[in-house]
Amino acid sequence: MVKQTPISLKLDSYQLRKLDELCLQLGCKRNKLINFFVSQGISNLSVHRECSIILAMQKALNDLV
Repeated sequence: MVKQTPISLKLDSYQLRKLDELCLQLGCKRNKLINFFVSQGISNLSVHRECSIILAMQKALNDLV
């Protein structure tokens, strides 16, 4: 069972309308899609952070040469 925590969220009216349209197209509930977008955003930020670390390591190694 997935544990959920209720939160309050303010969205731009246009974004909410687009979200609802997407939910209708996909046949899913708004909450499920918001959870998906949040998980993807966190994942993308993690990848970005990893790339930044690799770039910093490459720079440091190049400075040693």
